[in-house]
Amino acid sequence: MSRLIFHLALKSWRGRKATVILSIISITLSVTLFLVIEQINRNVKDSFAASINDLDMVVGSRNSPFSILSATVLGMGFLRNQIDYSSYEKYSKNKLVKEAIPFSLGDNHQGFRVIGTLPKYFSNSYRKKSKLYFGVNALSDRSPLSKTFDVVLGSKVAKQLNYKLNQKINLSHGSHKDSAYKHQNLQFIVVGILKPTYTSTDSYLFVSLNAIEAIHHGWEKGAPPVEQMTINQEQKFFVKKISGFFLFMQNRISVLRLKYAINNDKIEPLTAVLPLQEMSRLWHQLGSIEKALKVISVLVLFIALLSILISSFSTLQYRKNEMALLRAIGTSPQGIFFLFLVENMLISTLSLIFALGFVFFGITMLSSSISTLLELPFVYKLLGQVELVYIGVYLLVSLVASGLPAIMASRQAILDRLTTRS
Repeated sequence: MSRLIFHLALKSWRGRKATVILSIISITLSVTLFLVIEQINRNVKDSFAASINDLDMVVGSRNSPFSILSATVLGMGFLRNQIDYSSYEKYSKNKLVKEAIPFSLGDNHQGFRVIGTLPKYFSNSYRKKSKLYFGVNALSDRSPLSKTFDVVLGSKVAKQLNYKLNQKINLSHGSHKDSAYKHQNLQFIVVGILKPTYTSTDSYLFVSLNAIEAIHHGWEKGAPPVEQMTINQEQKFFVKKISGFFLFMQNRISVLRLKYAINNDKIEPLTAVLPLQEMSRLWHQLGSIEKALKVISVLVLFIALLSILISSFSTLQYRKNEMALLRAIGTSPQGIFFLFLVENMLISTLSLIFALGFVFFGITMLSSSISTLLELPFVYKLLGQVELVYIGVYLLVSLVASGLPAIMASRQAILDRLTTRS
């Protein structure tokens, strides 16, 4: 019986190919849009989480926690106030700290942010997930940034400006691309280019803290020195101020204790930020946007299901001859009911399969381009609990939506039989 109904459904499809194909296309597009929205939502969350997953704490001058996080991790904004380098030295020696990385923000190169730090910034010994790798590296006998005028480029900087190894570049003073002051007398040499991380790191240029001091030597009064100074690669400067430092803990259980100690430092006003905590607050504040995306997803699925219903009802009146023929060969009203049910469920199921295939192959093939466009790691995520629940609801409601015209068709068959007998 089931094979006969399935065979009859396929035969019925052949007689109305255009309607069936259009129904499958419209529903596939709707379900695809729903799945894409969910993939974007999950990828954005996961990418931000990945960029801070290994980082336990960011320390800066007294400021709002989110301002510090956005300037240091997300690459948005700047920290105007600096802290003493001695504060970094003090907390880097704390027994609770596994590793501490200082950084200085301020200058730029053609609009790309310049970060001063130490060579150990590129070490993966304290990283588990957010590892850094060099695409090309001109150095084999020493660490990058070990000399004053070494510069390491993020992948986006190198690609967009078409820079190569050993190329010489100049930095501009300040954070603005059109800065009037440029450090023309000091040339940096590209010694390494990082592989893409699809995070804000791709848009950075990394120099040493010694280089930050060197290019600002003589700028104590806020203006460039009158006479050009000659500085060699080996010349060392005393680092007095930095923008802040990253902390990687020996054990995350002790992070709150150290945060309290830093926020209550008696020597210098500091702010310790827990990235995971601040990102949780950010997602909570953006909850309305996430809810809006969920509503759009539900509406898209509703439209898909509505199209099944409309398609079934619109063809019901035109299939009276088909039902009459089925009755003539002995098909029962129950058989007609299951025929309509199977037809519509096949459309729903095929549309879902096509949508899953489009999303999987589309994201797999275009993941690199999408990641570059959105500046976040975008990969296909296996269906999560939310998607599986929505798909289950979709199939359940599809069954109900398919059942309504099927019931009407079977009733019509019974009425036609009674009319014929009378």
